[in-house]
Amino acid sequence: ESLSVWQFLQEQKSAPTEFAKWQSDWESNEHFDRRIPIMTHRTSNNLLLGLPTEEALYQFLLGRREHFVNHDVCVFQPRPVVALYGSMDNLWPVVRIVRESCEVLHFSDLDQCQEMLVKNDNVDFLIIEHEFVEDIILDALTNLATNRRVAWVLASLISSDAAEIRALKNGATEYMPLDRSPEILNARFDKLVTDRRDTSAMAEHARIDSLTQVSNRRDFQFRIEQEWQRLADRGSGNCSLLLIDIDFFKPYNDTYGHLAGDACLKRVAAVLSNNVKEPTSLVARYGGEEFVALLPETDLYQASAVGERLRQAVASEEIEHSAGTHQNIITISVGVASATPVSGGTAGDLIHIADDHLYLAKGAGRNQVCSQGSRWGEVN
Repeated sequence: ESLSVWQFLQEQKSAPTEFAKWQSDWESNEHFDRRIPIMTHRTSNNLLLGLPTEEALYQFLLGRREHFVNHDVCVFQPRPVVALYGSMDNLWPVVRIVRESCEVLHFSDLDQCQEMLVKNDNVDFLIIEHEFVEDIILDALTNLATNRRVAWVLASLISSDAAEIRALKNGATEYMPLDRSPEILNARFDKLVTDRRDTSAMAEHARIDSLTQVSNRRDFQFRIEQEWQRLADRGSGNCSLLLIDIDFFKPYNDTYGHLAGDACLKRVAAVLSNNVKEPTSLVARYGGEEFVALLPETDLYQASAVGERLRQAVASEEIEHSAGTHQNIITISVGVASATPVSGGTAGDLIHIADDHLYLAKGAGRNQVCSQGSRWGEVN
């Protein structure tokens, strides 16, 4: 009874390996987000629910099972990723305030920094040293950061109007003079993180189709232009696209009603998402009963195989469709296009080709995959 909470917890035996696994699962699995952790007591099989404080855990372990209600939630926020470009010595005031709460990446080589920004989607902030970069390098980095949706900050060793004007003119999220007190720098960075999370939440809402919970057409248009330009700049690599249509969807709506139609759209979207796992791929609702799958770094044969995989996966769901013509189940038609981005070609051309092949697939009887020169799947 005389032990403090801290002493009590310190005297307990080391946590079992199951706890380490549970902790890892909670921190890495999106399904645990915004939930108070739940553990099962191995002996009694009782659930340990909602013990959000050390005091509550202390009382529970002492056997005091008083009922209480707590509306707290546990929100696991991944550590922000901060990339620094400049001299480590000069940027040390920033490192000192972010190293405990952020993943820090440092670069003094332009090519390495640009390569990192292109290959990583999880960078939150790019902090650039004002004194370290010429205008041409600043333009290159900030344009790339903007295209990759990375908030960027201009930091200067000494506060100056010239540095702040340079930051504002180039569209910086923040200007950070490093000769200010650590408290000021910390407050500025905390605000950056808060604003970034608020903006990310709004951006996530803006890019997701509210019904199907896959990406919407706006996000797809952004991504295909981005990937097309990336491959064009590199000068190699294929960009492939699947345009997908649910067969005879209007008769389905007329027969089963719009609520059933919405449920069908959600189910098909989930099947498509679960079966498109290629790196940097994207599934989006294109409009109505049409979906798209963007497949960068994928050639025509591979993309056609993905299309056939999706066709079979949707058919295997056996969603009843008495007004259809294919075994009275929901099926899809898929148009495939693939190209190497070159001068003169556009992402719009790729969409147009995929649309032409979707038209051919539907005209040939639906429930099949049509690509340049070939058709996959079954008509009946």
